[in-house]
Order: sequence, then structure tokens, then C-alpha cells
Amino acid sequence: MWKDKKICVFGDSIGYGYNNNAHSFVDILSERNVFADVHKNCVSGSTTSTLYARLLESATEMAAADIIYAEYEANDINGLKAGTLTTAQLVTAVRQSVTYIRNSNPTCAIVWLPLTIQHLSKIAGTDLSYYQSWVNAMYPVFAELGINMIPIFDTLNASHASSDGRHPNEAGQNAIADLIMQMPLGTSNYPTALMTEWT
Repeated sequence: MWKDKKICVFGDSIGYGYNNNAHSFVDILSERNVFADVHKNCVSGSTTSTLYARLLESATEMAAADIIYAEYEANDINGLKAGTLTTAQLVTAVRQSVTYIRNSNPTCAIVWLPLTIQHLSKIAGTDLSYYQSWVNAMYPVFAELGINMIPIFDTLNASHASSDGRHPNEAGQNAIADLIMQMPLGTSNYPTALMTEWT
């Protein structure tokens, strides 16, 4: 199913491969040599609010992609907790980015990769109420805009944490790559299920 597919991945330190020698699931997907092209634009510390700028940086690759993946959730939640982001800002950013993508590349699929990992969050001591706030604000918008989702945190556990306890190690990055290839277009009913779970 991946033959001749071009994909773009936009994300934060997890997509970059922080604490794993800059080797992430994006690089692993590229190394498997089954895609026509894998483009990586992942910058540590990025949030959903930076996605539009990243799309502009990679406009040519984005316009040619069959699937665009976005992975920003962990820093979104940190921003909510610190008061540097609001849910309204995140929702606006998603709408702006999706509008730009669909105007430039109307046939591509858009897939979100939620990455607040239950097991790693417990290690890091993250207040999960901010995760619930993110879910309540973002998932209805994803459903409205037809954004697919791949529940990446479902495939990770504590053994996939690198030495900082927050970022995936090599095994974790491989697990993410495996899941993406098993679920190329995500699962449309997942947001509703997750909202119910966290409520």
C-alpha cells in the first residue's frame, strides 16, 4: 500500500528524535525504503501553533505529498500548563493549517499523531488534566475537519522511554513507525472513544 507514496511529517522533539541521536520514527520510515519519499520537518519545542510556518517552509514537498502527518500534542499540553498557549489558539492554528493544506493539495490525507503517552506521562509527572483540556478542544475539530488519527501512545510503554523519561528510545521510535505503517489513514472513531475514556 505504500508503493509510490510520498509523505511529509511535521512535529516536535519526538519526530526529531531528541535523546535518540536525532533518529526518529520519520527516519526509520525513510530507511525502510518502501515510500517514494519521506520528508521530515520536525523541530524540538514546536507546537501546533507553529505548524503553519513549517508548512510554508516545506511548501513544495507538502503540495506533492499523499499523506501529511502532524505530531505536536506533548508541547501543546506543556504550553497550556504554562499559560503560553490557549485552546483557542490551538484550534485556530489547526483550522489555518488545514485550510492551507487543502488549498495547496486537496487530495492528500491529513493524519494527526497524538503523543501524550500514558505510561511516559506518569514517569514525567505530567498533570493529565491538561491532556483532557486538549482532548476536549481539539478532537471535535479534528472530526469536523476530517483529520484522521493514529493513537501512537497506545503502542508505547515505559520500556520505550529514553533516559530522560519523556522521549522514546530506539525501540519506542520503531514501535511508532510500525504502528503508522499498520494504520496508514488512522481511525476515524478514535477521537470519540478517547474523549469518553478520559471523561
